[in-house]
Amino acid sequence: MTSGIDVLHDVDLLRERDRAGLLPAAATIGAQVRSLAGQLESLPAPDRPRAFVIVGSQVADEVAMVSALAGPGSPCPVVGVPDIPSWVGALDVVVVLADRRADPVATRAAQIAGRRGATVILRADESVGAPGPGVSLVPPQLAVPEALAAVTRLALACAVARWCGVIPAGGDGPAEWADELDAVALSCHPSVESFVNPAVSLAEHLAHGHPLLVGGDPVGDALTGVAARLLFELSAEPAAILRHRAAELSPAVLRAAAAPRDIFADDDPAGDAVLTVLLGTPLPDDGRHPVADSLPGALVVAPETPTARPGDRSPGGRPTGERDDDPVGRSGPGPDLRRPPLAVVVRWTFAAIYLGLTRPQQPIPIDHPDGLGRSGTALGAVRSDELRADHGRGRDLGTGFESDDDLDVRIAFDL
Repeated sequence: MTSGIDVLHDVDLLRERDRAGLLPAAATIGAQVRSLAGQLESLPAPDRPRAFVIVGSQVADEVAMVSALAGPGSPCPVVGVPDIPSWVGALDVVVVLADRRADPVATRAAQIAGRRGATVILRADESVGAPGPGVSLVPPQLAVPEALAAVTRLALACAVARWCGVIPAGGDGPAEWADELDAVALSCHPSVESFVNPAVSLAEHLAHGHPLLVGGDPVGDALTGVAARLLFELSAEPAAILRHRAAELSPAVLRAAAAPRDIFADDDPAGDAVLTVLLGTPLPDDGRHPVADSLPGALVVAPETPTARPGDRSPGGRPTGERDDDPVGRSGPGPDLRRPPLAVVVRWTFAAIYLGLTRPQQPIPIDHPDGLGRSGTALGAVRSDELRADHGRGRDLGTGFESDDDLDVRIAFDL
């Protein structure tokens, strides 16, 4: 009987084990961001704010990413709070991220900020109705668990921050991000061979122990938080986190993290092996990571250069045909620091799902299947044959597909 990581090489068994339909639901990440881009286009552009405030009970990852991309020269403070601060006023931009359906705290925070004259963008389900004057409601157009909307939450926060000048403008926008994310999702399809599948190879690596996620820089710190949350929610795997400042100032910890594993040693039945994964942005001059030299045995997961093409690199992963455990990074131009590393998050999303499928019982998010989407429209409930038939008749599936390409990605991924 196939078990453990062998499951990752058996497409039929993956289909059987993915009873919650998380793999095809994750394939809609590009469509989620594409629909978000359409929603943001209709909103008036705000002026540069006095403060950029992100409100929600779990917004640490979004705050960390916006702060990292804004850099030390940010024109205003980036603040994350569980509820609206008393000082928020007309000069501020507020992004409110609801965590569950009919979230009263999020709705109230948006209403208060709107009454004070702030520019407010509220991501919540449609059931909140009209949130009040000054508040722009951006409801999810596709019904997926919030764990599979991590990329969309990051895209919203970063797009609004760039929109109002907190993050330097330039480069691609959310619509172009969505195209890249579609390509990443297809590269993570279970039928893609593991040696070129960035998500399966990462899941296989993580299956041999407990991950220690090390941030190589502020962007890496933000990615460690996102990755740890995805692993916990989608694979029930707790991960330790080491921020880049702590890593630079903790030589003893780095020495322990860098201890090599004996590839000839017997498997540890207790699964006590620590697997060090370095996340961050390569230096633009030589493509190296700031702490890579201290972690010669670490797996490096980093944003790709935006000039790469599908024939050169697997989207969100490693150069085609090259092992991803290159400990020192790769030479060449670095990634565009103005754009959020969403492709890396897509890879971690799929890797976490794959890792969860190696468990005796698949971990399922508590808000499965709809999340904040319209109740009853979860994509996991629609199989490929139904989608193909409905697509041919032009039927409105009520799930927010913006184009035929969105539906094609979903069909291609429906096991």
